Amino acid sequence: MSQPHSLTWGDIRIAGDTVDPDAEFVIEAMADGTKLGTAKALTEFVKSLQVDGSLAVMNGHDNAETVIRLKVSAPEGKAAGPAVAKAAAALAANAAADPIPPLVWVSPLEDAATCVYDVYAADPERDEGNDWDLDEEVQECRYFTVTMSRHPFSRPTDPVTVPALPVPPASETKTVIDTCDSASGWTVPTAYGFGTVQRTNEILNPSPVQGIGQWTADPGTDVVAVQAASVTPPMDHTWVDILSTAFQLRPITGVANRRMLAEAVQGSSAHVVAPGDRIYLRNEIAVRVTATGGGGAVKDGSTIKLVVDQWNGATSSGQTEIGSLVAIAGGADGNSWVYKTIQGYYTVPAGTTRIRLALVHAYAPVAGEKIYASNFMMERVPAGAVGARSFLMGTNTNSATSYSGWTGTPYNSTTVEVGKPSPTSAGGSVIASGTPVSVYGPRSLELRRTGATAAPGALPYLRISAAASVAGVATDPTFKRGLGTLSTITPIAVMPSLVSGYLDYYFTAADFDRLSISLTAPAQPATPSASIAIAEVTHTNLIVSSSTNRQRSRAATILGSAPTQAAIRVYDSTTPTPGALGTDILVYSTKNAALAPPLRPFLTSGGATVDTTMISGARNTLATPAVFRIQAAKLRDGMHGLVGRLNVTTAGTLTWTTRIVDSAGAATIGSGVTDSGSIEVPVTSGYRAINLAAMLLPPVEVEGSQLVEITIAGTANMSWDEFWLFNLTEGSLSWVRDADSMTWVEIRPAELGKLPSVYGGTGAFGTNPVCVDYKTIGSDFGAADQHYADPGPLQVFTVTSTSLKAQSELWFYPRYLDAVIDEAA
Repeated sequence: MSQPHSLTWGDIRIAGDTVDPDAEFVIEAMADGTKLGTAKALTEFVKSLQVDGSLAVMNGHDNAETVIRLKVSAPEGKAAGPAVAKAAAALAANAAADPIPPLVWVSPLEDAATCVYDVYAADPERDEGNDWDLDEEVQECRYFTVTMSRHPFSRPTDPVTVPALPVPPASETKTVIDTCDSASGWTVPTAYGFGTVQRTNEILNPSPVQGIGQWTADPGTDVVAVQAASVTPPMDHTWVDILSTAFQLRPITGVANRRMLAEAVQGSSAHVVAPGDRIYLRNEIAVRVTATGGGGAVKDGSTIKLVVDQWNGATSSGQTEIGSLVAIAGGADGNSWVYKTIQGYYTVPAGTTRIRLALVHAYAPVAGEKIYASNFMMERVPAGAVGARSFLMGTNTNSATSYSGWTGTPYNSTTVEVGKPSPTSAGGSVIASGTPVSVYGPRSLELRRTGATAAPGALPYLRISAAASVAGVATDPTFKRGLGTLSTITPIAVMPSLVSGYLDYYFTAADFDRLSISLTAPAQPATPSASIAIAEVTHTNLIVSSSTNRQRSRAATILGSAPTQAAIRVYDSTTPTPGALGTDILVYSTKNAALAPPLRPFLTSGGATVDTTMISGARNTLATPAVFRIQAAKLRDGMHGLVGRLNVTTAGTLTWTTRIVDSAGAATIGSGVTDSGSIEVPVTSGYRAINLAAMLLPPVEVEGSQLVEITIAGTANMSWDEFWLFNLTEGSLSWVRDADSMTWVEIRPAELGKLPSVYGGTGAFGTNPVCVDYKTIGSDFGAADQHYADPGPLQVFTVTSTSLKAQSELWFYPRYLDAVIDEAA
């Protein structure tokens, strides 16, 4: 069954089953010559590498053209002349109106909804074809043709309002590996502090830097201090550093077994020892070897020995060889260099009270030989020091219960030793602590867990809730895991934890039977305290964000079957008095629901300080570059805008780089293709959002599990709350900076207002409205996009730097390719 139909243009009835008996004129649309028209696709054709055909890209739709042929006459009993004139005037008035009234069509199809077509231009003209003069004379009527340029799609009579609801957090599923309520299964494999047994490094001057005058040479042997630039050691060896403070020896020629170099002490002035003392010694030697020697090289087969000269008081009691370097040409590297660390120990024999170190050339040198020596070290462990181990002997320094190291400087100082700490459990965490000691060199602290753990297939992440500090300052520990052998693992995300003061480190899940968390305190005269605490180890299905309600990803549904423009409203919902939205108000819309703009969930470096006043719930400084890794599959190709909320106390340069890395964060094919840039950031006088960069992402097309890595570097004077990445090719961004405590904003498209504009005000939504377009552009910020939306789900992301109770909704006309669907309800 059909329904009454009608076609009206403003106040003018053009067609319909009902005629107004009081009308001054009658207009009837003629089927012949009338068409409502349809949307015109804007298509670009591009010749490609295809043999046949062209690539076609549709860039939206152009206006539809509606042509209506009208018959104009007078109502029954009225004169046609005045009626036709009034009809023509009414058509002209509609065409000249601002805005031009829409065309409204009610189809005769049963229950068909009303279709409204927005008209942008109309041209009524008199139709003088097909014996028009006879029609006027015989039928007393006149014909007009109205040509309209209108919106390509229909809409209902009234706009609709739909809420943009915050996306509820995903429900976490997890398997707890260790609750950390007990230290069972945890160990501290090495110590951090040092304690009781003293050993002395007797050498005050291990190299010329510490005093060449305290060494003596054999008469005829030349001794000078050299720099590495005067020799050619192999560049991949630590001798490059050692030789920068080395002795250069040119021994007397033709005489074997002479002391080329010895400490400038002897007899009763040499180092004091006692029988039974254990002496640990070490020396670094480098020589260049040729078959004949000379010219700065030693002769093939030469031997250089490290010996200890011994005295009983002032009387010599012989010597003891500790080790030697044999200069064999065949064993030299590609540059003819031979290098060796000579080290060993001996027990002071009875009758010896004084000792010194010396270097002996066992063979007769040839003219022009040069020998390089540095880092002479002698460590004395007193007799009876049970369990004492030498620091010089490398791996022998550690045991199951203790660890050793030097105090103060690496020469003329003592070494001490203490027991290793044991892990403790307190407050729901397993803790390892290293107490501060005056020691030299870097010290490490490690907390290790053993126990077989299988990765559940449905839980892709390993989460470790940890807190690590050196001298009370939070630091990122190093993580390792493995089956039998430990390997370093890199976090894919670092988030402030729900456990106060802790960070959640996320890794890809994998089987393991041992887990290590360690840190290193830097070398300094007094090593600071250190601590590692673990609150939980678990497998989980998601990365839990620390973000506050000041930034929300919201979901809205766009009704219709064709694209539309939407007004987006954001307002504080506090009652009875709404609060300010904040100084930075960002509104972004995109159809990509797989990726929200905040980058903190993809941060792979830690150092965050939990701060609930921040938008993200935490803050960091750029003293350490911020490294983010995003699954490339979540990114849509296009131009992306990088925005950061920073607090800059000293103006400086911020730099950024992008590249592709593999799923573990390591370089891979395509990593060499990078993009980078920099920007001078001003002093901000507090936190504010700054437009930092525009970048094309991804830098290389990928089809696997690769990640896009973004590195942002700055200075310690730059603190950051959050960085956002907005895809500006497929999404729309509006950005308002406010100093007037606005409580609401509305971003209006042209079809819902006279011009595209942004309005805002104070009080409840809609009160005290003022156009605030001027707030959308500035020296370091700016975005005033209109929000176009395709039918279906739409992600609306909002930032309100102050309001925790911001709500959002969309106001728009659903658009339809043809007939309107009555779905507003």
